[in-house]
Amino acid sequence: MRLNDIGEEKAISSFIEAIQTGGCKRKDMLAGPGEDDCAVVLIEGEKYLLSSDLLTRTKHFPKEMSYWQMGWSLAAVNFSDIASMGGTPLFLTVSIAIPNVELKKLLELGYGLRDCATEFGAKIVGGDLNHHSELVIDASVFGKSPEKTLRRKNAQVGDYVCVTGELGSAYLGVLAILDQIQVDKEVKEKAFKALFEPYPRVKEGIKLSKGSATSAIDCSDGLWKSLYHICSNSNVGAKIESNKLPVDDSILKASIENEIPLKNLVGKGSDYELLFTTPNEDDVRKVGGYIIGKITEDKEINLDGKNINYKSTSYNHFE
Repeated sequence: MRLNDIGEEKAISSFIEAIQTGGCKRKDMLAGPGEDDCAVVLIEGEKYLLSSDLLTRTKHFPKEMSYWQMGWSLAAVNFSDIASMGGTPLFLTVSIAIPNVELKKLLELGYGLRDCATEFGAKIVGGDLNHHSELVIDASVFGKSPEKTLRRKNAQVGDYVCVTGELGSAYLGVLAILDQIQVDKEVKEKAFKALFEPYPRVKEGIKLSKGSATSAIDCSDGLWKSLYHICSNSNVGAKIESNKLPVDDSILKASIENEIPLKNLVGKGSDYELLFTTPNEDDVRKVGGYIIGKITEDKEINLDGKNINYKSTSYNHFE
């Protein structure tokens, strides 16, 4: 049996089971592998967050991306995990496997990492460099947790379901790169900006952790898969209204012209917004977010009254 026979989620759960055989759970590990966007650990009574992400040239970096954008993206996707739990990124380690490229490309990669780290007040403190036939970059981030760590598991029936910003632009960029759609230059540039230079919602996550938010997750894997994680961990369901989904007007127009279903546009991922739940509309206003639905008791996720199968609209690494 190969990984594409079982899919990404089963591969991850099987691996977690393997590494936990014999017991690796500790009293100072408040959230471990697979439980949330970050691990949550106690160090001398203080809560800290740890996460890592690995990106490769063939899977994540199309030829249209600059090395600066690759570096920025690697830091950004890690900071987005910290943001989803209301945390503050502190330190980053970076490992790079790279072909025999010109030195200036390696330096551009570094400048992108540096600029994103600087933007969010973090420091790059080390890593590793190796030769490889393909560019492979990995980063691990260490951050400070707020007093109230935002988790996936605490959504309550009646909570508003919300997002911090517009969805769908990045996926339209993916389709444009693959030449599966035709869009004008302005729309393409907007979509590429969202895809190539994600901006993690660190400030918004911090504000949510200080408010009434009950749960949160980075929705980079797509709206429906992310909402599934909140609902399954919280033992609830959700009803979403399509007319409340925030999509840029020009992106929406292009998707309609290219016959892209709205549920796919927002469901395929690469939007580094936060998906969160809260009983308080003030939380939504404070982060400039959007209410897109409500948490329900019936354990199902539906859009305009129709059940959503998140697996059919979400990205899977082993497809």
